[in-house]
Amino acid sequence: MGELILCGQELASLPYYIEEAGLNIYSLEELSYYILHNSHFLDEEFMCQELCDWVEEDLGERETGEKLRGICERKGALWEFAAVILGQSGYCTERELRQVIKGLQELEHKTEFERKKIRADRFMENQRYRNGIMLYKKLLKEDEGNNPIVTGNLWHNLGCAYAKLFFYREASDCFERAYEQNENPKSLEQCLCAQYCMNNREGFDAISRKWKVSEEELARLARKLKEVRQDERVILFEKQMDKLFQEGDEEQVRLILEEWKDTYRKNCKI
Repeated sequence: MGELILCGQELASLPYYIEEAGLNIYSLEELSYYILHNSHFLDEEFMCQELCDWVEEDLGERETGEKLRGICERKGALWEFAAVILGQSGYCTERELRQVIKGLQELEHKTEFERKKIRADRFMENQRYRNGIMLYKKLLKEDEGNNPIVTGNLWHNLGCAYAKLFFYREASDCFERAYEQNENPKSLEQCLCAQYCMNNREGFDAISRKWKVSEEELARLARKLKEVRQDERVILFEKQMDKLFQEGDEEQVRLILEEWKDTYRKNCKI
């Protein structure tokens, strides 16, 4: 799971397999860790008899298993189900428990499409960009196109996910499709920025002409890009890297690159 979890209860001899995550769970603490860090991914299918049986029989938590089964039988809420597990394991704090419950309650009265949209947005908030891309694509296939604003916003968010992973060509295409639907100037601006990040002057000019971007707007965008390049954090980082190269500190450069790689891998993780 990426970190050490101290389990104060018996481990199951047979794990519970969470198919969506491709993960084997051996204890209530591990199950609580999964819920705590993946509450945005849970749905009603998580509340199943198989999980109740595993908690009761394989973990020997009969009372907890009965509580969970009771929630399933009366078709209770997902937040109730998760709260029983988190409360019994004692893994998370009261504040974390309240946050999980609140997040699941927010999903309760939404349509399936709205719930998926919220989950996709939460993937983005948690820097799980690959998950976000996959879910936004599913949403676009399900979207009937009745509301161009909703459709355009989905394309825009998909573009943001691609841009976060440096897939600027894909991002630019998504932003342009977003603008075709929602006519939001922000989408067109991001489309042009993606072309700029690719150093594609020809593409930048072609899109500007196609959508009749005014000279005033282009000048404003140029100023904005210049401000980004002159940001104190960017300049400071450039100076630090120049110093490391001048001093021949290959080890420090290697560590920085490894950190970038690790971050990118986490962003791509499903």
